[in-house]
Amino acid sequence: MRVLVRLIAPLAALFLLGGLLTACDVRHVDWANGVYTVKCPGVASKPTTVHLVKGEASVPPNARFGLHVKLVTAITADVTGDGRAEEVLFFACSSGGTGMAGEVQVFADGPTLLARLPAPELVSSTYFPVYSQVWVSGGRLHATAWYWAPDDCHFCASILLSISWRWTGHGFVIAQWTRVPGHM
Repeated sequence: MRVLVRLIAPLAALFLLGGLLTACDVRHVDWANGVYTVKCPGVASKPTTVHLVKGEASVPPNARFGLHVKLVTAITADVTGDGRAEEVLFFACSSGGTGMAGEVQVFADGPTLLARLPAPELVSSTYFPVYSQVWVSGGRLHATAWYWAPDDCHFCASILLSISWRWTGHGFVIAQWTRVPGHM
């Protein structure tokens, strides 16, 4: 009987550890109800921690003007090429007025923040790009983003870019960006 107990105890510990590791997989996280730190360039004055409930948060809570964050897209895909799924989150930020921004974050198991995607610097402007959609294809991250030219009005972004990022083993870098035809 003692031999059986000695064999079962380590097996039970391995089973428990395996269950805990599985629970950390990005596919088991409720991304719409979580706590995140967002930078929301051009809208937030500093990195801000938000608690999403059903995919949305406001700081301060219930304020008309403040920082409003919405989880627009959550994509589960292997974007690092390691054979494990990561989670790509696209957040839309607004100030309650006319200020808008977007932010893309990538999470690995844990969940652990792996990266915030850098935006290409295209034009000298006081406005930051606003992502309009994010997707994964061919193991790369892709997005379209609106940019303001120096003479654009506040509501009139005139430059639409298609952007892709690739994983280097240490972080994401811009693989390429192009202007979408039909836009300045």
